[in-house]
Amino acid sequence: MSLNPSTLLENYYVSLVKAVADGAKSNNLLLKFDVLSNVGVLLDRMNKTEIDSIASKWIQTLSNCLAQSTGSSLANIIGSILARLFEYPQGSKVSTSIVKVILTNIRAKTTTVPVKSSLIEVLGIICKNSKTFAILFQPDIFDLLSKHIKSGELRCQSIRALSMAVESVQAAGNSIHLEDFKVESLNTLIPVLKYYNSSDSKFHLDAFDQKILSFILKGFEDENQVCSKKSAETLGLALSILLYKDAQQSQVFAPTSAAKTNQQQQNHWTFESCLNYLGSQYVSSNKKEFKINMAISITSFLQNLKLLDLEKSVDMVLTLLVKLLSNNKSLALVNDQIYARTCISHILRHGLGEKVSENGQQLMLKFFINILSQSETLNELTVLVSLRELSYLLFDLGEGGILQAEDLSNHLFGLLVDKNQSIRQWSAICLRALVTNIPKQTSKYLSQCLQNLNQTLGEFDKPNVQPEPLKKITNSVKGHAYGISGLISSLKKSDLGVPTSLMNEITKTASSLLSNPDFLNPAITLSKLEAGWIIMNSLIKYMSVNFIESILPNLFGFWKSCFNITTIHPTAERDIVIFAKTRADALMPLHSFIVNHQKLLGSKIVASIVSFLGNTLKTVSELPAISSSFQPSTNELTQLLEANLIKAFLALPPSSYATHHTTLMTVVTSLLLDGCQNTMIPYLLSKDDEDVIQPDFTSIHYKFDSMFLVPLATQDSSITSLLNFNDCFLPKFTQNLEIRVVNNSIEQFTALFIAQPDRHRTKLLDHLANCIKECPNAQQRLIMQINSLTVIFYILKSMVSTGSNFGKSDVGSSIQRFVQKYVSEPSSALLRRIAAESLGLLCRIEGDNITAAILKTLTEIVRKPAKEVATEMRSAAGFVMGCIQRSVGAMMSQKYLPATIGNLHVLAQDNSSWEVRSYALHALYVTIQSCSGFAFNSFASPTLLLLQTLLVSDTGCPPYQQLGRIVNSIVVALGPELEHNKDVLSKCTTTCAVIEKNETPSTRVESIYYKQKLILFAPATVNESIVPYLTSQFKSPYLMLRIASITCLRQLLQKKSTIEIGIKIVDELFLMLDIENDTQLQKELKLLLNAVIDNISNNSNPSQWLNLCLNIILSSKQMTKDTVSPTNIEMSGSTSSATAPGKTVSPDEEKDEEEEDVQVVADQTKEQKIEYVYRWSTKVFAIECVRRILSVVCGGTGANSINVTANTLSLVNHLHELIGIAFKSATSQIDSMRPVGILLLRDILEYFEAYPFITKALASLIHTPFWLKGRDGKDSSTEILLKETTPIDDLYVILGLSIIPQEKFLSDPTERNLNLENMIITLDTISLVFQQPATESNNNNHLRLEDFPIERIDEICQILLRSNAFENWKIHKHIIDIIHNLFQSFGEKLIKEESIFSLLLKIIFKPIYIYAENITNKKYYQKLYNCCNYICKYMNDEQSTLYSPLFLLAILNGLSKSTDPNLMSVAIQFAISIFKNNIKDKPAIQKASLETTIEYLQSNETSQGLLLLLSTLITNKSQIEKEEIQLIVKYFNDSITSPSKSTKEKLYHLQVIRNILSSSSSHTLSQDGKPTPVYQVTSHLINGIFGSLHNVLYLPPNLVNSKQSEEIDINNEIIKIYTLSLSFIQPENKILILLPIIQLLILYLNPTLISSSTSAMVSPMITMHHSALQTLISFATSQPQFKEIVSNHLPLDQKQLLEQSIRQSVENANKKEVGLKLPSKPPQIQLAMDFSKIGNQ
Repeated sequence: MSLNPSTLLENYYVSLVKAVADGAKSNNLLLKFDVLSNVGVLLDRMNKTEIDSIASKWIQTLSNCLAQSTGSSLANIIGSILARLFEYPQGSKVSTSIVKVILTNIRAKTTTVPVKSSLIEVLGIICKNSKTFAILFQPDIFDLLSKHIKSGELRCQSIRALSMAVESVQAAGNSIHLEDFKVESLNTLIPVLKYYNSSDSKFHLDAFDQKILSFILKGFEDENQVCSKKSAETLGLALSILLYKDAQQSQVFAPTSAAKTNQQQQNHWTFESCLNYLGSQYVSSNKKEFKINMAISITSFLQNLKLLDLEKSVDMVLTLLVKLLSNNKSLALVNDQIYARTCISHILRHGLGEKVSENGQQLMLKFFINILSQSETLNELTVLVSLRELSYLLFDLGEGGILQAEDLSNHLFGLLVDKNQSIRQWSAICLRALVTNIPKQTSKYLSQCLQNLNQTLGEFDKPNVQPEPLKKITNSVKGHAYGISGLISSLKKSDLGVPTSLMNEITKTASSLLSNPDFLNPAITLSKLEAGWIIMNSLIKYMSVNFIESILPNLFGFWKSCFNITTIHPTAERDIVIFAKTRADALMPLHSFIVNHQKLLGSKIVASIVSFLGNTLKTVSELPAISSSFQPSTNELTQLLEANLIKAFLALPPSSYATHHTTLMTVVTSLLLDGCQNTMIPYLLSKDDEDVIQPDFTSIHYKFDSMFLVPLATQDSSITSLLNFNDCFLPKFTQNLEIRVVNNSIEQFTALFIAQPDRHRTKLLDHLANCIKECPNAQQRLIMQINSLTVIFYILKSMVSTGSNFGKSDVGSSIQRFVQKYVSEPSSALLRRIAAESLGLLCRIEGDNITAAILKTLTEIVRKPAKEVATEMRSAAGFVMGCIQRSVGAMMSQKYLPATIGNLHVLAQDNSSWEVRSYALHALYVTIQSCSGFAFNSFASPTLLLLQTLLVSDTGCPPYQQLGRIVNSIVVALGPELEHNKDVLSKCTTTCAVIEKNETPSTRVESIYYKQKLILFAPATVNESIVPYLTSQFKSPYLMLRIASITCLRQLLQKKSTIEIGIKIVDELFLMLDIENDTQLQKELKLLLNAVIDNISNNSNPSQWLNLCLNIILSSKQMTKDTVSPTNIEMSGSTSSATAPGKTVSPDEEKDEEEEDVQVVADQTKEQKIEYVYRWSTKVFAIECVRRILSVVCGGTGANSINVTANTLSLVNHLHELIGIAFKSATSQIDSMRPVGILLLRDILEYFEAYPFITKALASLIHTPFWLKGRDGKDSSTEILLKETTPIDDLYVILGLSIIPQEKFLSDPTERNLNLENMIITLDTISLVFQQPATESNNNNHLRLEDFPIERIDEICQILLRSNAFENWKIHKHIIDIIHNLFQSFGEKLIKEESIFSLLLKIIFKPIYIYAENITNKKYYQKLYNCCNYICKYMNDEQSTLYSPLFLLAILNGLSKSTDPNLMSVAIQFAISIFKNNIKDKPAIQKASLETTIEYLQSNETSQGLLLLLSTLITNKSQIEKEEIQLIVKYFNDSITSPSKSTKEKLYHLQVIRNILSSSSSHTLSQDGKPTPVYQVTSHLINGIFGSLHNVLYLPPNLVNSKQSEEIDINNEIIKIYTLSLSFIQPENKILILLPIIQLLILYLNPTLISSSTSAMVSPMITMHHSALQTLISFATSQPQFKEIVSNHLPLDQKQLLEQSIRQSVENANKKEVGLKLPSKPPQIQLAMDFSKIGNQ
């Protein structure tokens, strides 16, 4: 059972009293440290009364303990406890006396220096925590500490304590003499500047401010880079403090008026005066180090300004920087220009570009665009720096923030023809940045570049071009080639492509530039070749393998012609230039080909490449050395050739060019030994050592030095086509060619060395050693040593990566001897560092033998007395041990771990040398980090004891950062076991508690890392008490500290979900996300914000979250302050206040709060504008946060299941804003924002049960005038929603919303995922969207469907195709409607897109095969035929030939399964349309259609529709063949005589024959006087079936019934056919037909057949044949031959009978004496039109 805090504290008190009584023994120091480290934690758990009761005795004991303490760490703990106890009543009684005792002991001469140091530390801490004591003892403290500072005794501790006192009092003492302070007092200056009384007459601008500034400037001369950097940062910070001390802060940023008096200008620091001061200091010296420090100062000054103040003065700052770039006096030399470019670029990027918001960056963009417009009046350096910063700005602003893109592109195109090479290159890089962020402009800009290039090439053909115009032409050619190269390079990461035709044109132009080079005019030829290779290089690097393969023969032809231009070894400068330039440019794309297209590297191609490289290498090896007599450009060309040649060899495997090894090794060895120092080292050495082991490659001075190595101009043309855009800014790819040659030589030497046999390796090592030994120049010898060691280190690193070794050879021993000489090199820390890491790698390669030997030697060095061994050797010994442990790995290092840790413990306690201890502690950290947790368990406690010993025994400043690193590495090594090892955990915690108090950023980072590891491995020991500390680091100027605190807070929230983060902190996080440029920090911020949202509890009010997010989204320059709350510039404000934890809000209060929230969008009448506008990328993330909030609050359950709680009700009150934000985002002009807006709309509609009917309603309104409301600016209430939208954007939104519910179905189109109701609404919505408006509108805001991209229709078709796969007529009918509307809106466009057209047809006809056996829905086929009929109107001749059979087959399919009159009517109309418009001149299709129709009729039960179709086909044929006529005749003959055919079917056929006769009777001859096809068919048909018709006739029946009625109808039809057929019979043959007709009629109409005895029947046959009789009478009156037949050929009795029958039948009809009720006639074909007329229109 655990003891309570009071009991534990009493136990600790007893232990401390005993320890104090024992005296200041070393072991007691650790005991005191352990006790005091736990006291603070226990005090946190006790109440005020309990603490007050023990305060007096603890204060007395702590005072006694303080008199024995000798370390700053222990003093810090004691000071913190004392300051805390002084706050309680009992403690305050003795506090004054205790402070007086401390001051007395500090003054006492008998007090030892270690104790005095501890007393000063405690005094500072007491003053820091108690303003009362600082004020009370101010004179004594200031006097005492000033004396110590002057005397030099305990200077650092005194300055630190003085700074704490000044900060607490907030006033500076009068007796401080700043001129006596050294660099160590810089931190103290800050509170002095903040709080001294500027109105005091003792302080004047010249007397005090200038004295402070002058003192700081002295620190610039310090040789220690850390001190000089601190001075530079302090100068900028001091000026910002002086600026804000002025009471008129609102005016200090305005330009100084000329009307101001000198006195006013003297008394106040204004922004302009601060800038002028910094600018004057900058130009006062041309020393490199001074320029660097002034750049840091200006950057620091800008970074310490408030954001809005800085943005107000952007133009002023930029104007000053342009003036600095235009100062010709300070830019006389090339180096001065390089310094200026680097320093001003640093200020622009880190002081402005990364500091300001999107608004500020847009101001910068406008300024630089204005600079480019005046480029002719400015110097080249100004334009170059502007272009570099512009490229950064374009990426920072992104798609949604770039303004004036068109103006910018025009200026950049103009600069592509500039005379300066760098300006041309950076204009192309800037163009690349522009299209990378606005990819839709890529094709346009490429076309423009290509057009300009081709126009310029035409200038070469003009006769007698003068040198000056010729130079402009060559510059233009190369500049536009750079532009094309940069634009092509952007395609790699672009979502959009460019037309293939455009790329082919570019390739064609590049090929023409490379074709047939001649050197009658070298300037023209070299510029053409350079431009051609620049373009070809980017094509090879970024185009596909297939594209390159297609141009490969031409490429090798160009390379062959280029490498074979001359075979003479050049010696004259002109020949060297031509040789070097042509080869160097050609090698660039050759290297790109080898690297990027390995698949194409066959043996023959590799042999050809090696041949090219070998010939060039041979000539290069014989070129004269770089000569001062040559122009610098010639020497640079030679270096470019060497760099590109070596790089090309490096891309190939060494075995492929084995015959060139000797020559190549000779060349690269010479280059790396005789050249400059390489810059590969920072990329090779371990990153863990950088900030501890010298040299520090992360320092800002090293970064400046690296940028100084980048030339102003270079002849390397590959910079515009580097793989990553950021590579254009990295020194690694852009530094001097001389350095890059050395770097490439080191890599090539490594590849060749590994490929050599052992005897050659040994000789090479000896050669390096001899060259170094024989070099007389000390500076060059150092360069040789560094380059040689780098080569060996790179060799070892390469062998480790490939797992190779030296075997039994002596090469390893030779390398060991070579390297060991430099392990303790006193003249160069860099050599020591490379040598140490090389030995570690060598141990990894050679194994135990060499490892054991090296460690034995190192142990002997460590065990010797410190005086007998040089400091460098002892330091190196410890570092080498760490490198060995890191290199050999955890498993192999276990056997050496005890000895290594023991040695490092010994070195870490070496008080004679700070360097030895530092190296040993770092090696210990590396060792622990490299070993396994199980192996290190036994060493954890001793190592922690060592760390605590160092903490309590160090009288100066312990290495807190290193100690923190070691603690963290111990925690990682132990892992989950840490939580169970209470002793180790306690020691780790107490150690880090002391480390945490240190103000150094790197140390605080380690303390936060420790908290992170506790969260992972011992979460029970961490609670929400660390949140305030973490959030306080958000404002730190140090990036790593901000990243660590953000990451730690996120991990804490993920482990402790009950912890709540206030809305103010969230507001700060969003502002950080908007301002921060570091990608890692941005990622961590987003993860943290997501974690915070995920932890929203049920008691939280989501309104405040929505308010914050909505305010961020709606922030705009046009919006009012009511729309978004201004965020405090110092990141301390909030857009809304959070409810305090545990506080209950009444429903009325909550309602009022929500009503106010609703006004966020509605109230827009205020005139006050907002002060901060968020970036578009931040707005996108805020929209995602809104989605996440909805998901968390609503439970992520989806539609129709939202829980009715207080939280969800508050969401409902925000529905108006949510929909407005979602719609605005979904219709934004920013591509990245629209998808997020669509998803938010979906979430809103699903969670609030409004989906999908809202989208359908929107779709029905989109074509109406109601939709225009608000877009014309008359309705202010819709400004937010429609301000940035266009009607076509609305269409996208509605389409997206309509499709969203089908996501699951579309991803897995199975029946279980199909929601029929939702699918119907979705399809109906899409149909409405594409429906043509009833009336046209001239309003520009009206939706114009022709603006809809045709490519999007393909996506819609894919959706329709998946939906069409199910047996549901409702789905199919809606799909037909959609396709019909699509063709009505995009008919001609769709027809031209063959792939889309084919897909649409596939969708249309798919249901026909689904329902192949049955047709149950006639309306579907009607819609189908109407839609297809509309499609056929747009088909061209080729498509008609291809698709008409398909349409006709669909008609056959429908008519064969349905007898619906409406369906048949629509189908026949469709068929006639096809014959008239699509296959009129295609007899083959007509014939096939006829044959297919007859086949359908023969294989199925006779269908009326098919018979009508057959009639339509016959009457509309444009020409007919004999075979077809025979087929028709045979079919009808068989049909009417077939015994299997029913009477009804025969009647159908007879009716069709009569229709054909009727149609052909009016169309006998065509326009050329020949019989028409239908007339031919009819003639043969009558002749062929006449006999069959005679046989089908029925004799007159005696009774009337249904069957007999059918027979009578057949007879009627036959009689009509007979009468109609006479017009198709030759005159001489008509008698043969008329005679039997008359005889048959007499037979049917014979009165003797009428039964007189039957009263119920009155001439039934006459009645039944009344229609036939009328036909006969009509025929008789119109045919003259009828009377002739009756008169001459008919017997007399029959004549009389005929006349009597006719007369009687007519009389009976007139008298209407018929009383018989006739039976219903059989169903006849109901035609909706007269086919005889339609068919021939």
